[in-house]
Amino acid sequence: MKKSNEILIVALAIGLACLVPNATAQTTEKPARGEHPRAEKAREKAGDKLGLTDAQKEQMKAIQAEQKAAMDALRADTSLTQEQRREKGQALRQSFGDRRNAVLTPDQRTIASEMRAKAKAHRDERGADGPTERPADRPAGGGRKSGK
Repeated sequence: MKKSNEILIVALAIGLACLVPNATAQTTEKPARGEHPRAEKAREKAGDKLGLTDAQKEQMKAIQAEQKAAMDALRADTSLTQEQRREKGQALRQSFGDRRNAVLTPDQRTIASEMRAKAKAHRDERGADGPTERPADRPAGGGRKSGK
């Protein structure tokens, strides 16, 4: 009887030891800029609203990848002042925006312009710093658990 209890305790200990790392493991690595699942979903939704062809979607993906690389390089450039970085970032966004618009048909450009205006109105409605008061049912930090 004593031997079977010892075997049972050892088996339980081994089982718990195997479960604990899996239960407590959390990914602390954040997705890179523009690679968040929501960002991808938003791009797909915008593409659907615009009625992009497969060729246009591929062109847009290539432009997005180039823009990301250029912006990452800009962020990593420590030789620039904050003002220079801001100006260069604005110029890059304008340049890549022009390239994206060149991929679109006139009708798609109209729809995209309306979508941007609607998004801007939504941002303006929320204010520059977002909502001033958080609803009681929405915890600070976007509902994320602390201790990450």
